Amino acid sequence: MLTNSKQKLIQSLQMKKFRNEHNLFVVEGLKIVSELILNSNFITEVFVGEKVILDSAVIEIALSKNIEIIACDDKVLQKISSHTTPQNCIALAKIIKQEIDFGYIKNQKVIALDKLQDPGNLGTIFRSADWFGIKNIVCSTDTVDCYNPKVVQASMGSLCNVNIFYVDLNIFLKQAHDLKMNIYGTLLNGISIEKISLSPAGVLLLGNEANGISEKNLPFITQAITIDKSETTFAESLNVAIATALCCSKWIAHE
Repeated sequence: MLTNSKQKLIQSLQMKKFRNEHNLFVVEGLKIVSELILNSNFITEVFVGEKVILDSAVIEIALSKNIEIIACDDKVLQKISSHTTPQNCIALAKIIKQEIDFGYIKNQKVIALDKLQDPGNLGTIFRSADWFGIKNIVCSTDTVDCYNPKVVQASMGSLCNVNIFYVDLNIFLKQAHDLKMNIYGTLLNGISIEKISLSPAGVLLLGNEANGISEKNLPFITQAITIDKSETTFAESLNVAIATALCCSKWIAHE
């Protein structure tokens, strides 16, 4: 049974301050919940609607991880869902906070995000990074919260497959620069990614949707890069999530 107190808790987790207070976030949708049960240790409780049938393998693994599965009234789930089209499978998941280990990360591919604001973009970047095997995402402290429900949904489970760090990005870039990591900044006046070879390890820095990379972070860029555009286009810029995917594709191609 989904108690009134648990209902209130789930609804409160739509807000960042309560997610931080309880160290919990909400995952909605049968597909994403099932994937996280199978492939991570984030899920703590699952609430399913009257007609939802979990795969037997999912149930078996949930039981082995001591994840409680609770059948609920559909109307109750609709009440607590954040979606326009209510989901009939909702889970609570743990927030796992991580600290950067430069001894490890200096030999890895890292995506650094400077003040991204759109939750759909952030979730899509997590999904792309996961697809291309890039496991480290460094976010400025003013980037949208990665446990925002829209980020979680857009990531389609990849949120839990990558390492996410929220840091003072200026300090991180200085430390990376001091360690002689290659820092590739996406700028309109950069060199085409088709014309250079990206190093096996380094930092791919992407900026805010409207304003690009912050002025204070520009001095740490060791190589400005850009994505070729058609000579006939009238578009001023490329969506940051799409730009990330294109750069990641080129990056792993150079391995």
